[in-house]
Amino acid sequence: MNTREEISHIDTTVETADVLLEAVRDSASFRDLLELAARGNSVTVSDLPGSLCSVVIAAICGRSNVMVVAPNSRRSETLLDDLYLLLGENDVCFLPPGSNSRLRRLSPEAAEHNRAEALRKLAKHPPKCLVVLPDTLIERFPSLKSLKAGVINLEVGSESTPQGLLCVLMNAGFRREVQVWGCGEAALRGGILDFFPFGFKNPLRVEFWGDEIISLREFDPRTQRSIKNIDSVELFLTKPHLPTETVFQLSDGIVFWDDMDRITDRYRRLAGDDSSPLDLAPESLNSLIHLPLGGGEVRFGGSAADIFLGSEEDFLVKAARLLKDGYRVMLGSETDFRRERLVDTVLESEDETLNRLKIGVLPLQQGFVYPGGRLAFYTERELYDRPRPRRSFARFRTYSRPIELEELRVGDFVVHEDYGVGEFQGLKSIKVAGHKRECLQIMYRKGVRLYVRLEAFAKVQKYSGREGFVPALSKIGGSDWNRIRSRAKNAMMEMARELIKLQAKREVKEGFSFERDDVWQRQMEDAFVHQDTPDQSRAALEVKKDMEQGRPMDRLLLADVGFGKTEVAVRAAFKAVQSDRQVALLAPTTILVQQHLQTFRERMKEYPVVVESLSRFRTPKEQREIVKGLQDGTVDIVIGTHRLLSGDVSFRRLGLVIIDEEHRFGVRHKERLKHLREEVDVLTLTATPIPRTLRMALAGTRDISRIETPPDDRLPIVTEIVPFDKGVIREAIMYELNRRGQVFFVHNRIRSIESIQRMLSRIVPEARYGIAHGQMNSKYLEKVMFDFMERRFDVLVSTMIVESGIDLPNVNTMVVNRADYFGLAQLYQLRGRIGRSDRQAYAYLLIPPKAVLAGEARSRLETIGQFTELGSGFQVALRDLEIRGAGNLLGAQQSGFINSVGYGLYSKILEEAMVGARAEMGVGEPSPECKSKNAVEEVKIDFAGDAHIPSEYILDQNLRVNFYRRLSESGTIDDLEKLELEMIDRFGRIPSELKNLFYLLRLKLYAGRAGVAAISVKPEFLKLEFGERKGGYRKLIERAVLVSGDNAIEFESNPHFTIMLKFGLGGEAGEHFKAAEDFIKAL
Repeated sequence: MNTREEISHIDTTVETADVLLEAVRDSASFRDLLELAARGNSVTVSDLPGSLCSVVIAAICGRSNVMVVAPNSRRSETLLDDLYLLLGENDVCFLPPGSNSRLRRLSPEAAEHNRAEALRKLAKHPPKCLVVLPDTLIERFPSLKSLKAGVINLEVGSESTPQGLLCVLMNAGFRREVQVWGCGEAALRGGILDFFPFGFKNPLRVEFWGDEIISLREFDPRTQRSIKNIDSVELFLTKPHLPTETVFQLSDGIVFWDDMDRITDRYRRLAGDDSSPLDLAPESLNSLIHLPLGGGEVRFGGSAADIFLGSEEDFLVKAARLLKDGYRVMLGSETDFRRERLVDTVLESEDETLNRLKIGVLPLQQGFVYPGGRLAFYTERELYDRPRPRRSFARFRTYSRPIELEELRVGDFVVHEDYGVGEFQGLKSIKVAGHKRECLQIMYRKGVRLYVRLEAFAKVQKYSGREGFVPALSKIGGSDWNRIRSRAKNAMMEMARELIKLQAKREVKEGFSFERDDVWQRQMEDAFVHQDTPDQSRAALEVKKDMEQGRPMDRLLLADVGFGKTEVAVRAAFKAVQSDRQVALLAPTTILVQQHLQTFRERMKEYPVVVESLSRFRTPKEQREIVKGLQDGTVDIVIGTHRLLSGDVSFRRLGLVIIDEEHRFGVRHKERLKHLREEVDVLTLTATPIPRTLRMALAGTRDISRIETPPDDRLPIVTEIVPFDKGVIREAIMYELNRRGQVFFVHNRIRSIESIQRMLSRIVPEARYGIAHGQMNSKYLEKVMFDFMERRFDVLVSTMIVESGIDLPNVNTMVVNRADYFGLAQLYQLRGRIGRSDRQAYAYLLIPPKAVLAGEARSRLETIGQFTELGSGFQVALRDLEIRGAGNLLGAQQSGFINSVGYGLYSKILEEAMVGARAEMGVGEPSPECKSKNAVEEVKIDFAGDAHIPSEYILDQNLRVNFYRRLSESGTIDDLEKLELEMIDRFGRIPSELKNLFYLLRLKLYAGRAGVAAISVKPEFLKLEFGERKGGYRKLIERAVLVSGDNAIEFESNPHFTIMLKFGLGGEAGEHFKAAEDFIKAL
């Protein structure tokens, strides 16, 4: 019997890699390779299967620097993944081609980031291994001398000026912006300079005091908050337009051509392509096409490792046989946890030969057997016949400029709770009792203007209705607005009562408690080929926790397209089957049913789980057999369309229903689903975003999980807005065909769609075409979509029908004809149909040549072109989508109310209605936060002092408005303190006017808690007026006298109870604000 001490398990990845590299370096083939290379000969190397190629490259790096030329991006990532593990990330560098090359898989920003990082490494400390692509070799780069000359060192305490450093950055090609979001941008605000150098993971913030740098920080571009202090930083600011060298001149050592035939084929295609975007010299291409080969050949004689299809016993037999034959046998696990599990497996064997089996953490791509080195290396891929989890290579995350949902801009419609819909006209400075304030200026019908002070800012919401809907301006003093608001309030009160009744029913209904996760559940989840995102893990845990409770689950799972909803559903379904319960998954289309069927069967193929489908793809006989299997319990999971809701379908022990996009089912089907919710656990999946405000208003009535983080290997979609051009269309389609992909061509006019298809056949005769539109027979349309899914043709010419539906990872190019005719939400959802894999996706929005677009159409296209960040469906102001989401969740009637009062006010009224309905029905009390918030909003304040954000402190008006909004929404002292720290971080020291504003807001918060109705703060006194108070004012008077200190205090009770505190201060500016705050806080 083996013992844990005897088994040769290796503790670290580095140690495991060293053992592997040592075995290769000791082999005769490797010594021959080095000897031939040392003579300056080109050497042909063969028989390097699996990860043996990466191991040989890493072994060479111990003797010489190596430049690896990979034939394409996918192969470069495979090699990089292995080489990072074998050599460490500091000794490996990837230099991708520039943004003009279509061979790259990275977004332009990520490509530039990786290039800058690689050039910096080459200039500072050349890495042992440089990985490049064929296109990289024919580009020009700055020389090492110019790279080193462009080095700038910044450190805390050194002398510099913000204007001087900005000038240096601008000369190096940086763009000046209001705020920094992306690489190559800089922003100067007083004594603070923000900039984002290429090659850095985060942008930098430099704070000056006079001519001295007093602070260096990294900050998060999404929040604009500093995240890390640094003492110094080294910048490479070489001008990008001075390239003189090839990559051969930047890197010395051995050049390793990986798959020479495919590389030279790429160069031949470039030489014959007049439309290539690369700036190529013909002689450089010819020299690469006709590289001198010969001089020697080394055959390593490696072979691919056997596949064991999950049979650990077969693997151990094979390993023992190789060990007896004198081989070193190694098994590389994915993680420490899995290594320990594999050691446990070996412990169960009685063959002592297996004591020499080495088990370590080294998740290379693929195993191999190398007789020349008497070495056999296996991965979990061979052992369990599953692809290894993918890791992210573009570790640089691109950031889009976030568009605040409530961000106000001049010309936007706004809604004031008391006065209705108006037009925002910007900020206006006014004098109040001789003191300066900034107010919102809103114009109403007939040019009437309203000035709203900060204290009432919370009553103003940005108006948001359906895209294209233009509201009428309200009339101040009229009754129309009060009537509209009352109707909305009454309707929402009714809906709130209904929602709370449903919630109460669910709370008392007894449901089935599913068992906790077992070993099979953990194994099945471990086998997922992608790395879980934090959001995905949390959502899966929330669903499974609900299932383990004693009441029926009714959870909504929100996730943008391709973010992993289906995997959460798979895990929930498997959990149900493990508790001996059946699962029904409803999907709106037959194609989706087919896709879900493939996914569920693939994920559960190693387990005794029977997964079937009910749809038109099944014959009547098959359907009868499946229905019988549901009745007798032999079918565990059934996936189907509304066919599952038919009268003849019954289950022996149904435990979980999963609904994909419920809003796409009919009214009759929704009624059936409504009844199901009271009987079994229900999980609903949707990709239509539902805004945060609505989710908060519905808290407690509907359990909602969100997945907002994209998978690590997903890339932002490159979006280009271009005039209609046949050359562009041909290049886009041919590029996708050359990488064996498929294309969506969207033309939203059924009448001319066939002529468009004929035109495309003439432009790109190499492609195969299909047509899809909504007027087709449904069965024929399904056949077309299924054929496209099965890759029976290359280009689908279709209408908007592709907006919703199927997951097609192989479709990564979309061309939208007459993009100016589409709405923003339509364009966003259309674009979401591509980019569903780890390939770079491209969307081309075609507009008429020389067209002068209307302002609204131009704005839509600019927004969709600018906003490419993944998951943006939950961040960008796509109100059309959000209102659709609200309608799906609450009913279509509610969409009308949203249009009438605007989305922001709708959410606020709904939240109030929910609180009111709960109180009316005796279901819970309003939260203390809610009571405090209402009290604070009612406090009136007379404040003697300039209280505003000076324009010199925040120059940009839109940014100032945004901060005014955030200040007004701060509901706690903690919120205000965080906001104050953020403003100091981003803009520098707080000026006196802004200090006063913070005093004013803190006074309101403290006063609201103390039951104060009105405050008056003057340099000489503080006056507090109270409303009705249960139990009278005796305790309040005692407390006020106790905390008044040396200040005189007076009390009045007519008409309202009032406290007046007279200050005995020396008159220093702002001192009375501090004294007033301390007094109210003590009360």
